[in-house]
Amino acid sequence: MSQPTIFTTTFGRSLKPAGYKKLRGDTWYKFNKDTICLVNIQKSDWGNEWFVNLAVWINGIEKSNIPPISSFFKKYVKRLYPERPLHNHCQLQVRWEVLAPERKNLLMLAMRLYDNSLSDADRIPILTEMLENTVIPFLERASSFKGLKSIISDDRIKNHFWEIAMPFLEEQIAAKGSDRG
Repeated sequence: MSQPTIFTTTFGRSLKPAGYKKLRGDTWYKFNKDTICLVNIQKSDWGNEWFVNLAVWINGIEKSNIPPISSFFKKYVKRLYPERPLHNHCQLQVRWEVLAPERKNLLMLAMRLYDNSLSDADRIPILTEMLENTVIPFLERASSFKGLKSIISDDRIKNHFWEIAMPFLEEQIAAKGSDRG
């Protein structure tokens, strides 16, 4: 298989049945009521190596009146596209190997197309297993405000925006009651 085709085909086979649509370049989107979940494949500027970015856009946060959020969006809103956000504009951004640190070396090897020590036949099951057993369940959990709030407690995933996003998530969860998962 040609270079990016192995990723596009393999990722599409796993993500499409889970409700993702490939809408922008090498990015798949899943539109949920509370969030938009993204899986993005990014080529390295330095060679034939690729990275997998996972991202979550929190729906409605751009309209929040919570002061730290509203000032953030007033400053950056011209760069943001909430209908189909770029992965690097989302509130949650993480590389996929962060979700499976014990498999980091294997995942990075699978994404290095210049490394011929791994054939496509060996590469595809590694990618598929990671997508179906780790990435899709993680993003499914991140599809609701309540699930997203539970993810924040994971130290591997914290970032600077969580302190700002937490009041919004708590406000949304309280408004909806405990009927959401």
